[in-house]
Amino acid sequence: MNTKKNKYLTFQKSKILWDIRKESKKIWEHLCKKDKTALDKIIELEMFEKIPICKKLKVFKNKNLVRPNGSSRAYYIKLKSGGVLAIKGTEVFNSNLKNLFKEDSNNKLKNRPWSKFENFVYREQKIPLAFTVYEGMQENELSMKFQKKMLENFKSFEMAPVPLFIYEIDRSTTKKYYHKIKPFLNDRSKKLTNIYLNEFKLGVGVYYYPHIPERVRFMQNKNNQLKPISKKIKTSKKLIEIISKMLISNYFPFSFKDHGIGQCIAPQNVTLEGGITDMGSLHNFKEVKTNKEFIQLFYCSIIILVQTIKEVLIYPKPDIKYEFDNPSMNSVMLSTFVWDELRTLYIQNKKIVKKFDKRLEKIFVKKNFNNLKQIINELY
Repeated sequence: MNTKKNKYLTFQKSKILWDIRKESKKIWEHLCKKDKTALDKIIELEMFEKIPICKKLKVFKNKNLVRPNGSSRAYYIKLKSGGVLAIKGTEVFNSNLKNLFKEDSNNKLKNRPWSKFENFVYREQKIPLAFTVYEGMQENELSMKFQKKMLENFKSFEMAPVPLFIYEIDRSTTKKYYHKIKPFLNDRSKKLTNIYLNEFKLGVGVYYYPHIPERVRFMQNKNNQLKPISKKIKTSKKLIEIISKMLISNYFPFSFKDHGIGQCIAPQNVTLEGGITDMGSLHNFKEVKTNKEFIQLFYCSIIILVQTIKEVLIYPKPDIKYEFDNPSMNSVMLSTFVWDELRTLYIQNKKIVKKFDKRLEKIFVKKNFNNLKQIINELY
């Protein structure tokens, strides 16, 4: 990629606030060894000093760059290896941002008196089409700890973000961004956005991913039924494998505070290859204080996992129901598949990982009605 001639990129000098080279030498060295093309591209684009800013806001794809459907806050720089560098948060620099907000303001959500971007402010406490330093620090720290555990326990990265940098965005750009979007927000979202900007600060995040993270929720369409079932099964099994490694490494994919705002194993955050994204929902077992909460989070993880796999395997065909909406026949069928696969992987993984939370043993032990009685007593 010739940076001077590339019509899709501009560059702005910026200070790196969070740098994987300083935070985890082990992760940086492993990445350089695993995929040297990532380092080559970082050097080529002078990313140790500059933010590469994409000029296109909407979905596009060319030889060097891509913004797939559903990636409104990120675009991806392609690497020769097939991997990508994800650049999250440069949309605030774009001169066409105003047009996108104008378009959004004319389309209110069903059953809501506000737009999709305003809903982002209310529901997720995030700034529309922007990325904050606060959000980036949280995600990068969790991603780093997760990948460290994967290297420690399984000697390789998992199909999840490998965090690299967080840049700060200058105050002048922040002010320009706010003035662009201000006319299209109602008073409440305007006030909240201003608070978030002052408190959390605008930034840009960069991470490595082993493939273009096209995500299930946004890439599925009627053509999904034409894809071979073997590919869908492979995607589903990979996702279950990641969850099994996550659990044995003492992490849940989410906590109760992530309800309604997205989890790393939900359909909108799982890739077509079965990988996971948006690691801010990861929840360490150490933070789970009671058996009741542990049991609830485990089985709620199964619910989200089954829902995602249902979307991978069955969408757009309708759910099969009999008498009651919940559970559907599809959910019962898939939960059996998920449970058997997860339990098999747990038995394999506990031979590899010696230090794991023994509460998992009680979960995965073969169930009888005495076990059920104990579980119900714990819950109620």
